[in-house]
Amino acid sequence: MAGAAALALLGLAGCALDSETEVRARLDGWVTLGETEYFKSAMGCTAGAFELRQSRFKSRVASVDTVEEGLRLLKQDWAVAFDLPGLSPSEVSEVISSRNLSEGIGVLASGVSSKDCMSDEIRRRYLAAVNAADAILVFDTTDNAMAIVDRVSRVVFFVRGSV
Repeated sequence: MAGAAALALLGLAGCALDSETEVRARLDGWVTLGETEYFKSAMGCTAGAFELRQSRFKSRVASVDTVEEGLRLLKQDWAVAFDLPGLSPSEVSEVISSRNLSEGIGVLASGVSSKDCMSDEIRRRYLAAVNAADAILVFDTTDNAMAIVDRVSRVVFFVRGSV
């Protein structure tokens, strides 16, 4: 009986949406990371917080300064960093939704569906970053992955949910 329970737990552990190694590899193609501050992935969500060592974007993400350019690149399956001065990631997602509802819903769903994988502290910090005018929203439509790059707090939040 104990063996069956262990096998069941092992099977559930394999149902995580993402692994920390996979998420770190993806983010490392976008920015330079430091230590993992938090990571949790379950069947329907992933949330992680990682130290930001350098905020300059790397070649695996396109940094844009207009929503139109970002939407064009999302359609070409690029991961896009929306670096729109003066706009918070929350405001950027509103602008995206007003221009392209399906992309906007993808951004919103990624952020909302990952809340079940966040501790209270991470949720508080994530929401602060989402509303910070100097943070940058990064979105990848290939699997609705989203990151918030908080340059002031020096942290990258990664979120993804099964949409």
